[in-house]
Amino acid sequence: FCLYLVCRLLKFFPYTNPENPEITKNLPPCFLVTSTGDFLEKYSKNFVRALDNVEVENVLVDFENKKYGHAYAAMRPELDESVEAIADIAEFFKEHKS
Repeated sequence: FCLYLVCRLLKFFPYTNPENPEITKNLPPCFLVTSTGDFLEKYSKNFVRALDNVEVENVLVDFENKKYGHAYAAMRPELDESVEAIADIAEFFKEHKS
């Protein structure tokens, strides 16, 4: 049974990677926000490159040299950078509404 399960997992493993072109090329326009303190900063930048490689429209707002953690715009809405990020996100959704 274990071998069967491993084989099944290996078969679907490529589809669990969000940078897989089969996934990224089917995504809608994406908006990402990060900062130096975000534990997903490196991943966010890699993901943007993956989106660029398959020509998916995307925006990355990167508050470099800011030590804000992940999801700071929601957790610390009083920050000027949070206000800016939220306004940018709202504008992005307005531009991309169907």
